Amino acid sequence: MTIGDVISAAEDSISKDYLLDCCYKLELLNGSDLKLTTNGLRANNPHLEEAQRRFHKLSINVLDASVFHATDPSRFKFIDFEMR
Repeated sequence: MTIGDVISAAEDSISKDYLLDCCYKLELLNGSDLKLTTNGLRANNPHLEEAQRRFHKLSINVLDASVFHATDPSRFKFIDFEMR
């Protein structure tokens, strides 16, 4: 997803001050996280194994990552992963 705009605290567009194609979106996550290596977590949640395979193809190592909403295929989020 490419970021389309950056909005200031005064709710003005300040996108001209940023390289939008280099921006990241941050999200506050609720709940508890689990390490991806938690015993049985990937084996019991095929969507996590599929996500791990897809990240690996992009040279992103998620073996030490944590995941929020691990059992929900539509809401899970990886955090704290390594990019090479």
